[in-house]
Amino acid sequence: MAVERHLRWLTALKTWEKWTEQAEDRLNAKLQGMFGEVMEKTVDQLIASGRVPSNDVAVRMLLKDFTQLKDPFQQVISEAAVEAAGQGRLRAFNDLARQGMVLSFSEFSPLVSALIATQAFTASASTINRMIGDVMGNLNDSYEKGIGIDEAAEALRGAFQGMQDWELRRVARTEINSNQNLGAYRTVRELRTDYLQWWSAADERVRATHAELHGQIVHSGTPFSNGLNFPGDRDNGPIEEWVNCRCVLVPFLMPEGYMAPIGAAYFYEGDLVPVTIDDIEKIPDITEEAFVEELRAMIATIEGDGKYARMYDTVQEAMERGIVQHLKDGRSIFELLPNYDLNEAPMFVTRKKMQNLLEGILRLPERVQAIIRRNLDAATDWLAQHVNPSVLRNAKGLKALKFESKVRSNYNRSLKLITWNGGQGTFIHEYGHHIHDHGNVNIKSLTKTFIRRRSEGEKLEIIYVGGGKKEEGYRDKFIDHYVGKVYPWESKTAPYGTEVISTGLQYMYDDPTNFYTKDPEHFSLILAIIRGVL
Repeated sequence: MAVERHLRWLTALKTWEKWTEQAEDRLNAKLQGMFGEVMEKTVDQLIASGRVPSNDVAVRMLLKDFTQLKDPFQQVISEAAVEAAGQGRLRAFNDLARQGMVLSFSEFSPLVSALIATQAFTASASTINRMIGDVMGNLNDSYEKGIGIDEAAEALRGAFQGMQDWELRRVARTEINSNQNLGAYRTVRELRTDYLQWWSAADERVRATHAELHGQIVHSGTPFSNGLNFPGDRDNGPIEEWVNCRCVLVPFLMPEGYMAPIGAAYFYEGDLVPVTIDDIEKIPDITEEAFVEELRAMIATIEGDGKYARMYDTVQEAMERGIVQHLKDGRSIFELLPNYDLNEAPMFVTRKKMQNLLEGILRLPERVQAIIRRNLDAATDWLAQHVNPSVLRNAKGLKALKFESKVRSNYNRSLKLITWNGGQGTFIHEYGHHIHDHGNVNIKSLTKTFIRRRSEGEKLEIIYVGGGKKEEGYRDKFIDHYVGKVYPWESKTAPYGTEVISTGLQYMYDDPTNFYTKDPEHFSLILAIIRGVL
């Protein structure tokens, strides 16, 4: 299996390698054209001045034409980055089609293309600044050594020659390959590909560390063993890991009849575990308590760096297998919901306790009071029946519950207070905040993993404007934009997922079948929480 796949990929990669080389040549030629004339002019100006500049001001004056290349340099790089990312996207589509996935190709949206261009423009500033700094250092060194103008001009010409001979070629190779892989990475994440694989050029020029990475597979969204999300990832690794890199990222579709080794941060094709009929029969039914116990035991063994990402992947894989088998057996999504004995629920999640907490309805007509009390009883019973008692127990109980018909329902973490407008689903939503804020570390950490993966590459969009406030969130492919809401006190690049559990619980209450159909990943996370896996 691995040998056949290897040969297939090598054949395909030769096509991409040819395009890459041509793109590198085009970018290198553009950069050479920009730099060549200015470099010669700068050396001539140094000779004409008759002396080596003695301070930074004089150096900057001499290098004025050279430093003015900064904006054009960044613009050329950003244009090449968008083209390379688009080619990476095409490669990812072709790779998936080669593995049997039926897809209809589409270009990156204008928004994503603009983000890639902006990212490349910004990142390339450090490259040109470093080159300018190297030239300034060369001139300062000549002054410190007290050498003559002819020798200083020769040293400067040598520095410029080095840039032309190998620096600009290295820049071109790094930019083209890095952005090709960025395009492929964004695409496979967008298409919800479960696994990614690292492929080296498989020749004598490959650095030793990348030769070891050849064929390595990770869950989508999990870094490879060198810390990079994809070859050429400049945001997550030292320069020696990405500069001049020719490796590529390819999507990996799990062969039928095989599964990934449970809990592994990364693995190779030789590590795949065959799934036999006997193995399938040994997997407990997802609705049974044995399933929860086995999965809980699995994630308890996961330790070390990135353990929550690996826990998340383990839970999602197990939940997916269990749900698929459940549906194959002809059972419904609704039957996946647990049904706990009301008598086993903690005392603080009972009708009596909630009714005793409820404030703010005595001034209302008795008929309205009765409706509100029935809604509270129904919501309380649903929580007690469908959320594992241990999950409720860990979060402990509310301290206050106030009815306010004219305000938007909300939850106050520090006071453990729900202000409620009377709807059943709304109460369940707000209680979801209570579980999130006061549940255990696994619930918090896996919720963060979910929202951060799903928001990667997304841009904050306005959800709601009113009352002098603006709410923003990541849209992704959530069942509701509100799932991706980011509060002002959260980091925009590393949100907590404050609305993930609350909105998920409400959809689980309202229509679990629609919830699963629209977002199976979110559904699986909420099901794992209410089953007590976490």
